[in-house]
This record gives sequence, C-alpha cells and structure tokens, in this order.
Amino acid sequence: MFRSTSNGTFQFNEGIYLLFDDDCNVCTSFAKTMKKLFWKKLKIVPMHLSSVKNEGIMMLGDDYWKSFHIVDMGKWFSEIAAITNLLKIMPLGKIFGCISEFPPAKYLLLRLLRYFQASRRRECIIQ
Repeated sequence: MFRSTSNGTFQFNEGIYLLFDDDCNVCTSFAKTMKKLFWKKLKIVPMHLSSVKNEGIMMLGDDYWKSFHIVDMGKWFSEIAAITNLLKIMPLGKIFGCISEFPPAKYLLLRLLRYFQASRRRECIIQ
C-alpha cells in the first residue's frame, strides 16, 4: 500500500489515497463513509501518522491542516481539487468530474467543504 522512506516521509505506491484528520469526528465519519463506498478504489490513511504528516507538511506547509487530501500517483490534491478527484472515482465519475468544474457546481461544492471545515474547527476548539 504505502511505505516509509529513509528520510521519514511516505512513499505512496499505486492507487488513490484519502488522507483525513483522525482526531476529528466529522473527518472520521467522512472517511468511514468513503471507505464503505469506495473500498476497492480508495485507500484511507490518517493524516497524523508521523511519516504521512512529514510528507504533507513538506508538500503543503500549513495548508496540510486545512482540509482532507487526495494523493493520486504521488500528486497531492486539496480542497476543491480533492473533491473533484474524489468525484472522478464514483460511478459516472468522468461526468461528475466535468460537472464539478463548472462555476455553479464548484461554488456549491466549495460551500459544502467550508461548512464541514467550520464544523471541524468548532469540534477542535471544544476539545
């Protein structure tokens, strides 16, 4: 699936990976749902694994903590790009992926993402 390298980062092998914040209930529920729906196509990885975290912070800086991420063939996608890539693995994914590129659809997806990010921030502040 994946392995640590000598410099403490992760090497993502073949497949598509969903990186999620395993300290967050909203994120964990999202990851569990994605795992049930796409168990053959998607590998679910917690963001707090030290080698994954090292790689993510090296690639994205502080943006690593703002959203979930998709890693596909070693390329990282965050926020709206991650949603678009996630839509592409669904049945009829090419169609959903194209639709998500249109501004009204992109706007709605971004609003949904911001809603979940706000829920995540509220949860993290309370704990």
